[in-house]
Amino acid sequence: MIRLFLIVWTGCTALLLASCATLSREECLRGDWHQIGVQDGQRGHELTRIDRHRSACRDTPVNIDEGAYQAGRDIGLVSYCTPVSGYHVAAEGDRYSDVCPVTSEAQFLQGYILGEQVYRAEQAIADAERRVWNLESRLNGKRDEIKELRTSIAASDDRYDVSGPERTLWILRNEADDLRRDLRDAQFDVDHARRVFRDVQERTSLQVLGGG
Repeated sequence: MIRLFLIVWTGCTALLLASCATLSREECLRGDWHQIGVQDGQRGHELTRIDRHRSACRDTPVNIDEGAYQAGRDIGLVSYCTPVSGYHVAAEGDRYSDVCPVTSEAQFLQGYILGEQVYRAEQAIADAERRVWNLESRLNGKRDEIKELRTSIAASDDRYDVSGPERTLWILRNEADDLRRDLRDAQFDVDHARRVFRDVQERTSLQVLGGG
């Protein structure tokens, strides 16, 4: 049993490592390190990514051309380190890894700061929608409780002593009313968050595309 577990674990680990590899064996053997560097620069990867490439190619007879890679990465960073790129990176919730040269970092961050506003506004929508979902779920559960209790009261043989169940039913109805009010407020919050998002998106996109 232990031997079987080790075999399975080893196989899963190998599959996981293969799925995390930055390059395929074919890409390693092709060895176009300049173009690989360009692509990494365009995606804002740190220079240390070359170490992951080295790991991905460790089972091949390939030697990485670090000079070609770095030259390509520098070219790729030119298109990455722009206000428009910074805006999209932040708006999509991606992290900036301090890769832009001093000469272009300020303009990248100009767009990045605007993109962060869009991302936060979008997250506010998601938070409000989660609250709506949670309240709807709780309200549906409360409705089920009320329905079950009403059925139980109607089917009770002792029709002259339902004070306890009736009081419970009254409490459940009040709780359901509270949930309905909270749900209306939450739905208002969703609509408000969506309006804010549209306004922020329009304003920031005009700023970044208009250059200020």
